[in-house]
Amino acid sequence: LITSEITPELPRWLTENSFKLAGGMPVGIKASMKNALGCLTSDMLGSFKRPEYKTLVYVLCLLHSMLQGRARFGPCGWSQEYSFHTLDVMSAVMFLQNHFSMIGDIGSRCLPVSFDCLGYMVSEVFFGGNVMDECDRKILRAQVGSVFNQLRNTPLTEMGQIEIAPELFVSWDMDPYSFMNNVQDIPTADSPQTLGLHSASDATRVTEQFVNMQQQMRGDYVAGCNDIVIEHISALLESIPLTEWDNDYLDERYEALADSIHESLLLCIVHEVRYLQTLFATIHSNAVELLGVLQASKTSSTLHHIAEVLRRGDVP
Repeated sequence: LITSEITPELPRWLTENSFKLAGGMPVGIKASMKNALGCLTSDMLGSFKRPEYKTLVYVLCLLHSMLQGRARFGPCGWSQEYSFHTLDVMSAVMFLQNHFSMIGDIGSRCLPVSFDCLGYMVSEVFFGGNVMDECDRKILRAQVGSVFNQLRNTPLTEMGQIEIAPELFVSWDMDPYSFMNNVQDIPTADSPQTLGLHSASDATRVTEQFVNMQQQMRGDYVAGCNDIVIEHISALLESIPLTEWDNDYLDERYEALADSIHESLLLCIVHEVRYLQTLFATIHSNAVELLGVLQASKTSSTLHHIAEVLRRGDVP
């Protein structure tokens, strides 16, 4: 095994002329969970006998994986790139050990778990210490608070599964041997709802993949590129929500809620709904027309030019 660490037993010229392999950040919650759990020692997993401890260790790893997964959705996930490292999880687990040392292990005099304290330290220090943007910090606080509130409202006598996020479950009777079984039940493909995002967030990620694909094809004609472009546009069309809002219905709701909501706020909501409807309809119609050009079902000169530009790798 050759590494880049300095050692007298390994000549420096050999490391400088060798191939370097670096492991990247795991993709998906399932892969991130395996990586995070693999970094924990046996002392971290079995320090206390209280059932809350082992479940909270698993939840901390799960929160870390969820925050990492949001980065794959671009600006919809985080406004800028953040580095969530496994050391953050280990630091959070060490704090959890200190917290349980203070409140006590199994016994009549042990104190309840302070979810407010844990939520603050996780969202503001261990995971939130890397987050600089204030809006991103609000998102992180809300996501961490939602998970801990779900645990706070579930009594220890509840032996069933607790859904802390869509498609993500924990229970109070978990142990280190069942951790990997729970990880295997996590879906391989992460949905936006699982990460606390809107379902339309996937459209942004598909668009970015589409642009990256076109940049990779720059300067060369790739055989069968039309089929690849058609596949990505079809995925984009499936991700765009098309809800036909009736203007009369909006007017009726406006009049019905006029007494309970401030008029300026209500007017802003109505205009925002109409704007989003127009925006999604425009994107959908343009994508459908471009799809028709690629399938040779239409001969519009303008759209044909756009298709040629995309084929060459130039984003119009």
